[in-house]
Amino acid sequence: MKNNKGLGRFVTARTVSILGDRLAETVLPIVILLATGDALLAGLVTAANVAPTFLLSLPIGHWVDLRERQHEAMLAFPPCPPSAGGGGSRP
Repeated sequence: MKNNKGLGRFVTARTVSILGDRLAETVLPIVILLATGDALLAGLVTAANVAPTFLLSLPIGHWVDLRERQHEAMLAFPPCPPSAGGGGSRP
């Protein structure tokens, strides 16, 4: 990773993004609890924040496993528009 600055930047950015998401997941219910004093509302906010992961992870994972890998890779790396400096090619 020391030789590949792009990979190091990606890993750093991804780590910061994940930490920010987890911090928001933790702080938002606490802020709502402190602002309203309603524990039920704080719990509902937490449930609403976590529900998509529980409800969608297994069905989407199963759906992706049934499809062709090449097609999924193409969806994961869409062509870059020439205006973005990508020249319309894939990485």
